[in-house]
Amino acid sequence: MRQKLLSQRSLRAAAKDAKKTSLKIRHGEVEFARGVDEQQKLPTPTNQIDTGTDLSFAVKELSSEPQTHIYRVTVREDASRAVYWLAIDDQSSDKPSSDGKTIFSMTKLAGTGSEYVQCGRLHTEASAAVITPQKAQNFRVLIDAEPPHTTSEASEGFFPPDENNGEKPEDQCPYSLHLEWDHKNRITDEAVTKCGPTFSPRAIAIDDDGNITVKPAQVNAPQ
Repeated sequence: MRQKLLSQRSLRAAAKDAKKTSLKIRHGEVEFARGVDEQQKLPTPTNQIDTGTDLSFAVKELSSEPQTHIYRVTVREDASRAVYWLAIDDQSSDKPSSDGKTIFSMTKLAGTGSEYVQCGRLHTEASAAVITPQKAQNFRVLIDAEPPHTTSEASEGFFPPDENNGEKPEDQCPYSLHLEWDHKNRITDEAVTKCGPTFSPRAIAIDDDGNITVKPAQVNAPQ
């Protein structure tokens, strides 16, 4: 009998110790969760994806129809910005052209990046400068684009076309074209070049939300 009572006491003591241990673990979990919450006082907006590095994305819906959605995706990496349009088209409806699939198509429209060429010289990328929505049956816009230009690491401005090295002046003139989404493909018409009497490049700037602004760029003396 005495041995049985000791055994019951031992069990009760063990249960009490186990309960204390469980409470300590639970307290540690609560403290850890509180610490995490304090580090997340500024939550990421639902329309922004943070990759944990200097690369992040912002998304804005531009057009929404029962089967078609068009989004503007702004990619931010350090000081560079790029704007893409993402089309998502549900082909599972009863439209005559449907084939039962969901189509995804992404098109780059604008960017502030540049590519190193040689001897400290850089080429900027072609970029939309102004985007104007058009009234049409499909999603359609008119794009006023700025062509690539040559700059350098030591200068903020652009150099005129170097005809001695095969650069053509007409290749550095602004141009315009229409872009349309026909529920399956992106369609563009032939670009219309608009050359002025002098070399007048424009500097492209894109903010964190993907809004594009332009201003006259500095023209450097030929090298």
